[in-house]
Amino acid sequence: MDLNACESESQMQKYKNLWKSNLEETEYFKQCIESLEERLEDAHHRIVMAERICMNNAALVHDLEQKIQEEVILFRDQEDGGAENSFKHIYWGVSGQLMAALNENKYIRQFLQRNVLPKEKDFLKLRSSLETKADEYRKEIVEATPKPPEPEPVVEEKPDPKAKGKKKGKKIK
Repeated sequence: MDLNACESESQMQKYKNLWKSNLEETEYFKQCIESLEERLEDAHHRIVMAERICMNNAALVHDLEQKIQEEVILFRDQEDGGAENSFKHIYWGVSGQLMAALNENKYIRQFLQRNVLPKEKDFLKLRSSLETKADEYRKEIVEATPKPPEPEPVVEEKPDPKAKGKKKGKKIK
């Protein structure tokens, strides 16, 4: 019996250690998930802001293209040589703004494609691996938990009818 008690104690200590390590890993993974969720939320916010900037830049590009067309029409209407210099100045200023807006749109798209979208997949992969690991721990704990011994069946002793009659009538000396 003492050997079984020692063995039970060692198994209990083993499961206790497994349980503690499981709690520590669970806490660590919860912190990882919280951190990744915060980063994903921040990335989502940056995506929304970048999309707004892209839409504003698209509107700006459209406005600048219209200004260029208006300036071209004004230039054609004027026949002065001085107007040509002012048109070039306006044209290069507006086209510079247009190029800056196009470059900004290109940069924002590259940022989104390079930094934000791939991290979302990593987050989903981490969550999946954490769920798999948690399922494995649950299975190990269930398998490692010893089942209680089956109780022995209780057999009721039926009184012997012959013995009853003898006990009443006779006394043993």
